[in-house]
Amino acid sequence: KLDLQGRAVVLAAGALASPRLLMASGTDAWPQGGADSSGLVGRGLMFHINERIAIWPPRDAPPPSPGPLKTFSLRDFYAYKGDRMGLFQSLGLPADYGNILYVLHERYDASMLGSLGMGREFMRIPALIAARMLGEARVFAGILEDLADDANRVRYDPDRPEMLLYDYTMSDELMARRKRFRRLLKSRLKGVRSMWLNHTPELNIAHPCGTLRFSDDPKRGVLDRDCRAHDLDNLYAVDGSFMPSSTGVNPGLTIVANALRVAEAMTRRLKEQP
Repeated sequence: KLDLQGRAVVLAAGALASPRLLMASGTDAWPQGGADSSGLVGRGLMFHINERIAIWPPRDAPPPSPGPLKTFSLRDFYAYKGDRMGLFQSLGLPADYGNILYVLHERYDASMLGSLGMGREFMRIPALIAARMLGEARVFAGILEDLADDANRVRYDPDRPEMLLYDYTMSDELMARRKRFRRLLKSRLKGVRSMWLNHTPELNIAHPCGTLRFSDDPKRGVLDRDCRAHDLDNLYAVDGSFMPSSTGVNPGLTIVANALRVAEAMTRRLKEQP
């Protein structure tokens, strides 16, 4: 057993691990987990939905010059006719054999042949042919915002503490908005050679957030506006778990900026205390 003490404790294990740590820290005061009088620890999990598409340069375009590839991003679709959509950006990846094979495996697994477990290895042949045909195509992605739902959550099983468990269901609203997002992207790419690289919805598991969301109301959030726990006056969380919305962009810079903001607020508070 190791006991650690401090005037302030900062939790920054990530939106998947931070709530699990609190859920594993139950006491008589919080039998369901630390700082969880709201019952919201671990709830509201968001990821984003990725829509990957290969785009060819115009036939008369000059040969590509060497240099950075992940340099292009559009906010034109972030909010469109009342819909919350997201960014469209380059991924810096070629539409090569590996990426195409991934797409073919995905479509195969969703087919009747996939349910029978037959012929998956033969997908390598069309992937190789397609890679030759695609040539200079590059991979782009639309990042679609998913909205917070308390049914989507991180779980903790004390009998399997090493297991990362979560529940996530794509709502009918998200699926309908995804269709509109894909139609919008394709319509704006009219006249440009392009091909979808994913058929089924694809969770961006690198963007988890929302599992210790902040709110001025202790009944609606785990943290206050300075990301201090409503139930523990010296506990702060500064990872992506604080976010009440996933937005339609990579959350990395938002997390960093918020952590700096929280650090200033925490420092002021500690200086004011005797």
